[in-house]
Amino acid sequence: MLPSRLEELDPEWLSARLARSFPGAVVSDVHIERQAGGTNSNARLALAYDRDAGAPATIFVKMPSTRRTQRMLVHKSGMAEREVGFYRDVAGSIALRYPRAYATEYEPESGNFVLLLEDVGRTGGRFLQTGGSIPFETARRAVEDLADLHLAYRLDPALRTRSAWVGPQIRLREYGAGMLSMALEGNATGLEDVFKRVARFYIDNHDAVQDAWEDGAWSLVHGDAHWGNLFLDGDRIGFFDWGCMAFMPGMRDVGYFLCMGLPVEDRRRYERELIGLYVDRIAAGGGPELSFDDAWVLHCLHAAYTVPAAAPASIYPLVKDEVDFDASFVAEFLRRASAAVEDLDALGALRVHVPA
Repeated sequence: MLPSRLEELDPEWLSARLARSFPGAVVSDVHIERQAGGTNSNARLALAYDRDAGAPATIFVKMPSTRRTQRMLVHKSGMAEREVGFYRDVAGSIALRYPRAYATEYEPESGNFVLLLEDVGRTGGRFLQTGGSIPFETARRAVEDLADLHLAYRLDPALRTRSAWVGPQIRLREYGAGMLSMALEGNATGLEDVFKRVARFYIDNHDAVQDAWEDGAWSLVHGDAHWGNLFLDGDRIGFFDWGCMAFMPGMRDVGYFLCMGLPVEDRRRYERELIGLYVDRIAAGGGPELSFDDAWVLHCLHAAYTVPAAAPASIYPLVKDEVDFDASFVAEFLRRASAAVEDLDALGALRVHVPA
């Protein structure tokens, strides 16, 4: 059985796992420096060693949430399985910056999982600040990295074979649509009207909207590149939290990064130029034909995804005593989603692509 709580990660268990990456490492003591709860349980562990064999003094750990309902939703969605699978089957074949994995384990029956990852905050990385601007050159490099991920899947048969199990985007009605229904019933006054209109359309047309988002040439996408899942390593953006990895049109990744990875003001300044750069890089790399106009249409369509992605934030006032979310993060998540669907007329795009 895998450990199911942070307190069960004892020196013996950690020694056996870290020795896979650092042969001979022997952990003598474990201290939880910091922990937080959200979709999963996250923590930074400080480790002491009898023999370190080059192993790190701190590691980042992801495990299932301590909340039963959240654990069940994550298990049912397959997010943990996808993230463990990313490090097992995909990570070594792509050039994006992502945390190094020292050990990853997953139990299909119980849904328990443990990821022992690089503590990027201790290896030179910086987490993005909620209100911090991102320079154009940094955003450009991130879009190029996403394009290269999409090209790698398209052009590397071995990668396609290893990742064949991934499948399309997660469809779990009780997660996005369910939370949004709760929000519209219990938190309607705290949400922008445009957000509520897109939410209602998504709830009423869930499967058809999901079909529209999947339509087009598929690539392997990260699927969840909001600023909370990004970090800076020098002037390059790194990507962690691969639980929403999926087969989707590449513009899902690009559009979501623009809408939720960049502050609203940066998106408005950069998005047309960055989409043009993405289209050019895909064409130069031999990817599927995609014009700027077609990419822009997809950008507007996929902007609607920011609403179900913000579903946990939308119910925050209803569950704030039960979760460990930062109120400023929640407010910014909703602000970016509302601005994106307003600026890009995402509801109009949905109505064009989803049969009445």
